[in-house]
Amino acid sequence: MSDHGVSTRYWANWFWKRAGGGPDFPADISYAAMCALEVYVEEVSDLTTVAAASRIEGVDIVIPDGVGERRIHGCLAVGRRGAAILVEKNDDDAQKRFTIAHECAHFILEVRTNQERAAIRLGNDFSSILHGLREATSIERIDARLHGVSSDPLVHFMDRTATGGYGCWRIHEAECLADDLAVEILAPRAELIASLSSLGPMGFSESLSAARRIAERRFGLTETTAEWYCNRVVWQLMKGPSTAERFRLGR
Repeated sequence: MSDHGVSTRYWANWFWKRAGGGPDFPADISYAAMCALEVYVEEVSDLTTVAAASRIEGVDIVIPDGVGERRIHGCLAVGRRGAAILVEKNDDDAQKRFTIAHECAHFILEVRTNQERAAIRLGNDFSSILHGLREATSIERIDARLHGVSSDPLVHFMDRTATGGYGCWRIHEAECLADDLAVEILAPRAELIASLSSLGPMGFSESLSAARRIAERRFGLTETTAEWYCNRVVWQLMKGPSTAERFRLGR
């Protein structure tokens, strides 16, 4: 198991423990987010970057320059007076579920881990800055940067290229990490494998189709998310089609 896989499962377990225990599937991720992360979740119709900006002023956040208006599935804002996740109200339940889980993942990976680094490297007193109880001094800001700790508010809705892609590889990497944690929160790998194993022995193609059905019906993943997640899990389990299956597929 890779370090990334271990870390992903660690944070997913941490999230559900904070939320009060493992979920019934499909997960009520909105309620869990409020319990585990103390994040306010709101559904907004016709959500755009501009609409999100007007909504999150209440958490004392200044929107970064250069963010053009575009439609978005969701937004995470973390400021000195709290945190909020906005999600497109008109999306279907599966998309809203994944959007909220994805933004929770950003909170964990970029805010919670930042808080832990601050406590270890700068001491518990620095938490008063991160929680908005006081402003950081200029010396504390320099010290924080030297130790890889951010004391700035966070706004997450990505600037995208004209074709809808990611602007650079760093953004792509951050989004992939958030996607990985989001699916582990919503559809734990161990749970998916257990559900698949309960169906008995199957070939690669049959296992792949069954895994996708389970991911969508039991765990409530979107069709697109279920496809890439199950492709990865089943390939890792079975190492691809057998020689016999490849031969049949090639005829």
